[in-house]
Amino acid sequence: MRDILLTQPYKGTEDLLFEDFQIQKYIFDIWRDTCLKFNYKEYITPVLENSRIYKAKSGAVKDELFTLKDRGDRDLALRPEMTPSVTRVVSSIYKEVSKPIRLFSIANFFRNEAPQKGRLREFWQLNYDIFGSESLDADGEIMSIAIEIMLAFKAPAGSFKLLFSNRILVNELFDLLKIDPSVRIETARIMDKYSNLPKSDIVSQFKKNNLDQNTVDCLILFLESSNSDFSNKFPTLFNGKGYSQIKYLIDYLNKLGYSDYFEFKPSIIRGFDYYDGIIFEIYDQNPNNKRSLFGGGRYNGLGEIFGQENIPATGFAPGSATTKLFLENWNLIPDFIKNDTYYMPYLPNTDLEKNLNLARKIRSKGKVVETDFYIKSISDAIRYANKQNFQNILIYGENEQKNGQISIKNLSENDQTIKSLENFLSDIS
Repeated sequence: MRDILLTQPYKGTEDLLFEDFQIQKYIFDIWRDTCLKFNYKEYITPVLENSRIYKAKSGAVKDELFTLKDRGDRDLALRPEMTPSVTRVVSSIYKEVSKPIRLFSIANFFRNEAPQKGRLREFWQLNYDIFGSESLDADGEIMSIAIEIMLAFKAPAGSFKLLFSNRILVNELFDLLKIDPSVRIETARIMDKYSNLPKSDIVSQFKKNNLDQNTVDCLILFLESSNSDFSNKFPTLFNGKGYSQIKYLIDYLNKLGYSDYFEFKPSIIRGFDYYDGIIFEIYDQNPNNKRSLFGGGRYNGLGEIFGQENIPATGFAPGSATTKLFLENWNLIPDFIKNDTYYMPYLPNTDLEKNLNLARKIRSKGKVVETDFYIKSISDAIRYANKQNFQNILIYGENEQKNGQISIKNLSENDQTIKSLENFLSDIS
């Protein structure tokens, strides 16, 4: 007995058809349109990369790689994120091109992790980045684009918040607390879990990382602080470089009219080891989905793994799965039914050649029209059109073809008009 293959996709991946595909296309269109308005240039990289570029500085992601060997016994990986790949590309051209370099890409990625709501093994992201500028205005522009993307989705007031902090500030905290350099990376990773785990679990993990009680208490105090009380809790840090950058960006975003959309949040850490400056995340404020949607930050030092001394860089990476959840929870999925989409059935006693030639003329006007391969009765045609969510049926029957006319039946309004072919084609131009 032969094996019957499963029709389901591999666990953690998904097939996208019909409305699901339209939703994803809508998300991609908003992403692309917003980036193009800021004059970012689109690019793409290979889905296969040398696995070493992810193992160097990608933190926990290196444990989630889909890996394979080629015929030359080289270790490869399906890309789990774009930042190392685009840094590789920019490193190869950095000395020859004008700065800053503004780039964006919409691509799929792969992580060998347990699938969950909003996190799949194959997922799609927008990545947009600025290379070649150490100015905080570059970070401000990246954050502005993140807000503009959310507003382009018609996100209502109070539905999202951009939360940001600074890895420089975190490093200054580590210096202040005299945390041993050997445990700092792990300490930052534990801090990054603060929003997702009970405080008792965070405290327990800190202690397992050989941190004393006083240090643990100070770390918790830092994670629970806000802009309003930060100067009182940490006066030394308040006057340091890290917080001065925070204050600059607060002023930058306020001047652009974004005061309702962002907040300084010390508990924003970001889990990737390569972040070394401003870091930020967009949070959904819906009570049913109060979570981080996506994030980004500054990563000036990543170019070192490609032999570059310093490539200033900052970027952001929204994902389509979490964006879709946001749109669903706030009822922001648009109606994809188009009023200028037509269905023209092949009716009895008609000339198919005339149907197809008329359809060609309609398409030349920029409209969408679907035709039939086989003869249908008008009742069957109406049933089909309703199932496919067509707004209009073009009835080009025996009498219409003889008289050079066409009947347009609007299904949503249940009315029908008759026009000459000449007037109809003129009206839809």
